[in-house]
Parts: sequence; C-alpha cells; structure tokens
Amino acid sequence: MGDANHCATADESRLGRFVRARVGYLVKYEKPKTSPVCNPRAVLRDRDQALRCERGPDLPIEPTQSHPAARQLRRLLSIRVGRVASSSLSTIMNSPTRIMWNGTVRALPLPEQLRAAAIAGCEALAVTPSDYIKWLGSSTSTRDMLSMARDSGVRITHLDPFVRWVDRWKPDLSEDTFPLDSIAFELDDFFRMAAALEVTSFTAWGGFPVGRYTVPELTDAFGALCRRAQREGLQCMLEFIPVFGIRDLATAWAIVDGAAAPNGSIVLDLWHYIRGGRDDALLGRIPGEKIGAVQLCDATLEVPKGVSLAFDGLNNRRAPGEGEFPIDEILDALRSSGGIRRIGVEVFSSEFDRMSADQIGLRCRGILDATLGQGPAP
Repeated sequence: MGDANHCATADESRLGRFVRARVGYLVKYEKPKTSPVCNPRAVLRDRDQALRCERGPDLPIEPTQSHPAARQLRRLLSIRVGRVASSSLSTIMNSPTRIMWNGTVRALPLPEQLRAAAIAGCEALAVTPSDYIKWLGSSTSTRDMLSMARDSGVRITHLDPFVRWVDRWKPDLSEDTFPLDSIAFELDDFFRMAAALEVTSFTAWGGFPVGRYTVPELTDAFGALCRRAQREGLQCMLEFIPVFGIRDLATAWAIVDGAAAPNGSIVLDLWHYIRGGRDDALLGRIPGEKIGAVQLCDATLEVPKGVSLAFDGLNNRRAPGEGEFPIDEILDALRSSGGIRRIGVEVFSSEFDRMSADQIGLRCRGILDATLGQGPAP
C-alpha cells in the first residue's frame, strides 16, 4: 500500500483539475488580512434578538406534554429561549467549543449556515469540500466566505471529509447511493482548500469496504496523513463509520493509538457509535484529548426494516431526546475521561432540511445548553 502522499491521480476528473487551478489561485491572491477579534456582546445581542423574534416576547419554547418523548425532551431542552445564560465570559471561554456540523445545516446556503451557528451559540462551523467548490462556482470568493464568517462571529474551523489517504479509497457503493464527486478530492487539493479557508482541523474517514486493508496498514497510512497535516498546522480526526471499512470505535482507536501522532484523534458521532457497536468501557478508557470532537444525534436503537444502513445514517437521524439512544450514559463515559472538548449537533434528516436557520439555531442552542449544563434547571 502506498504512502498517503501518493494517492492515485491518473483518473483525476475535470472537477479535480478545476479545484487545483481555482484553489491555487485563491491561496495566492485572496488571502485576507488577520481577522479582527469578534465582540461576544454583539454576537449575543444579535442572537437574542433573533430568538425573541422566533418565539414572541413572552412565550417560552418548551416541549408539549403530549410529545411521546416529552419527559426526556424537557430534560434535554429545558431552556427558556431568549434568556441569555448568566455565565460569565470567562466561564463561556473555558467551556467546550460548540461547533455546527455540516449535516445539520446541509440544506442551507453559507450565510444561513453561519446564522444558525451563531444563534446556537457555536463558535465554529464545519464545511465540506464539495460545498466549498459549489460556493466558489456561484461566484462567492474565499475572501467573501471568510468575511461572512467574521461578520457572524463564527469561524470556519473544520473541513469534512477527506478519504484519499489510502490508494484504493473508493467505496463499494453505487453512485446513486453515494456520489463519489462529493468526496473525490486529491490530497494536495484538499490541503489547498484547508489553507484557503484557514481551518484548524479536518476529518478523515475510510470509504473503502471492510477487509480491504489491515489495521497495521491503516495505522501506517493514518500516521503519514497526520505527519502531512502537522506540517500544515492541522489536527487530523479519524471518523469511524459502520457503512465503510473502519466500522467501530475499537478499530478507530487501534489506528489512532498505534499511529501515536500528537495531532491525531477520533471523531465520535453518536449514530456511528451505536450502529457500529457501543462500548462505553472502551470509550471511558480512551484519553480525553484523543476524542477530537463529539457529534450529537438520536435515532431508533435498530435500523428500521427495509432501510439500508447508509440511508438510515443520512436521512433518519433525530434531534437528541427524540429517539432511543442512551445519550446520557454515553456522555457520562465521555465526561469521565474529559472527552467533551468540541461538541455539536449532527442530524441528517429531511425534517432539519426543511427548517430555517433560526429554527435550527434555536433547536441546537437548547440541546447544547442542556448538554453542557448552561441552561436553567428544568
């Protein structure tokens, strides 16, 4: 198996060539000046104005008694929207970083993604390479994207995903199930995009089928990727996905632990964790600094009959508190190791796809406030 720096490029598509030319130009000519420090008071003021407009001046948003998951929702989402948490700025700054994951806002344009993130109290937004190319194609420059982010008080900090860190990276799925163009970015192009957007981290996952590579082979390849990322000043987070070749936490941890890279860690997506085989004992033993990020969601404990695993993960997720996942127990295991350092909501669903930025922001703010203990008591 080849080094991660030598991914096959013979079949590079026209899209790849466009990326190489376009992103290379942007890195050279569109590098913005250092971003000004955002004003937290102004961000909170604008956010609260949006929250008041969403709910009206006096009516608190609370789940109804008739909701089938009302009790759990009240516990998770028991906040009075529009009321700013009384925590001091120092407390907020010492809290885990809140990040808006792309799947939750995938149906929104960039300005609305940033708006949802700001309303949710997120400091950071994760974007995909395919979205970045789409925005460039709509005549939005990298400078404009970074300016939008600065104006919203939210930074674009994470690029997700990168899959071409092994030679035979292609998934064993049909194009209808999983379009390759959304992930087929070559290593150098990916790092050009990361540099242009000034992100600090990225996600790597293995799109190949189970059994194509051994754990030692993947450990070597991931170590090479981490070394390249370190030269670029980036954190490299491995995400296990039960649909693909790195299916569970145990395999991901064997790779990350074996690579022993200071900038290497794991992304813990709750849907992947439950569907791949929950192991709270192992989760509690993994050092907290090796859990790079947490992605919150909910769903039924079992995949619905007649639904593929891939479709379930990309369409059937629910907001935390609306499904059957043992979220509290998983979070307790993470807290015991100090593993909640960067956290956000990752809900791929048609329901969220129909929601406005304000609605998504409100929903995520409630979830994160309750998860991090920053909302008022139930």
